[in-house]
Amino acid sequence: MSVTRLEAQFRTLLDIRALNDIQADDRAVWEKVLCFWDRPRKLWEVEDVLVYESYLLNTIIRIPPGFVTDLASVPRVPFVYMMVGEIAQEAAVVHDFLYQTHAVNGQPITREQADQVLREAMGACRYPDWQSNTIYAGVRVGGSSSWNSGPRRFTMLGNAKPETPPPTEK
Repeated sequence: MSVTRLEAQFRTLLDIRALNDIQADDRAVWEKVLCFWDRPRKLWEVEDVLVYESYLLNTIIRIPPGFVTDLASVPRVPFVYMMVGEIAQEAAVVHDFLYQTHAVNGQPITREQADQVLREAMGACRYPDWQSNTIYAGVRVGGSSSWNSGPRRFTMLGNAKPETPPPTEK
């Protein structure tokens, strides 16, 4: 019996909205978590499900509506930011989801797998190899603290919402 491998591709378009309404009493907590070199990161919320088919993981990754992300966390070093800043938002959302959950469809994944999916997703979006490889190298070198804090950020950003049980049929 043969197993059909998925082709790496996005099945839906990214639909996000900016979240700009951090409450004043929460600002100290948010700034501690979300600042990078004293610059607050902007937060984004997924509006409609983002579906990505990963060849590497041979599975479909679904990012649910309501998932909160900061997109790509590229250092604001001028030359680096000019080359790879503010690109690959779709891939960044998938990567952020993997970093926050450490799992896909209930199956645990490693940081290395999450980083490889980022590079794969950038390829699916047709970014040049030099950009994909530059961002991949950056997350491999500097991503361990984000990986380690991922589940805590998942909860702090409000992503850990209780599951709603399906309605019962009468």
